[in-house]
Amino acid sequence: MGRDGILRLAHLVNEEIVSSYISWALNDRQLKSVSPHSFVLLCASLKQHPSYKNQDFKWFDQLMSSIPPDSESDSQARKAAKYLPYDELSKIPNKMAQARKHVHKDSPEYARLLHDELLFRWLLILPWRQRNIREARLGTAEKDDIFKAGFTPLVNIAKPAWVEEELRRDPNAQFWQIFFRKHETKTGQEIRGVVPKQLVPFLEEYLQYRPLLMTGIDPRTLFLNRRGRSIPSTGVTGLVGNLTARYGGRRVTPHLFRDAFAHCWLDDHPDDYLTLSKILWHRNIQTTIRVYGRNYDESHGMRNTETWIDQRSQ
Repeated sequence: MGRDGILRLAHLVNEEIVSSYISWALNDRQLKSVSPHSFVLLCASLKQHPSYKNQDFKWFDQLMSSIPPDSESDSQARKAAKYLPYDELSKIPNKMAQARKHVHKDSPEYARLLHDELLFRWLLILPWRQRNIREARLGTAEKDDIFKAGFTPLVNIAKPAWVEEELRRDPNAQFWQIFFRKHETKTGQEIRGVVPKQLVPFLEEYLQYRPLLMTGIDPRTLFLNRRGRSIPSTGVTGLVGNLTARYGGRRVTPHLFRDAFAHCWLDDHPDDYLTLSKILWHRNIQTTIRVYGRNYDESHGMRNTETWIDQRSQ
């Protein structure tokens, strides 16, 4: 635009420049759509910053609402290009397990393969947001995110049948548990649960070899980067993408694990959005329905009506 004198963010984030950029992206660069998400993050940051609290951003919401919505077909096509179904993703940990068989057990390479296998199994069973994947801290008490302990009587936590059975045999038995506080989750929820039994053997084996991966002070995070330290904010995407490209032939982001899980869950449990919303830590079931309910259309309603009528006729 030939502008100079841009010395502060407020000089850059104004109606004239942002609207000119969107117009250029759509009309000159011929982008099919412009995602408002990044603009929303930027504007929200400015609104919260004390240096810009007196700035007038009324124009912003009007401008964002004027951006043509991305077509559903285009959005799905872009996602399909970097997507693997749940069943395909589920094959990757077994490929890693096969690779471990050819590596010496006391080597860092074995520990790394075990680390990556656990990461994939974790994402397939507990499809967390990547922040919680990289920040989850190990420990032996509730002050940590992942710990092994007994159950506190006053804490409400659903126990699987295998846990209940073990408690009947030994009331003092300890189990791997999860506890995220409100400030540690995107939606401000407190999250508790028992680590699923499908993960426990891999978790405990990995913890035996985890010291082989560390360099320096233990960051106490469950997962580590290639330097043996805690994973940085962008590291989970890169790590998961590299591994899915190597073992699955396509780079898949951690967030797409959540999508793959959700679609597979709904294939097997077509009406159970409530459970899915709890699995994905959505605060409101309406969020789950809005994001994943698009495939549940009138044809599903007709099918369910047919089944219902058949049952009533018997």
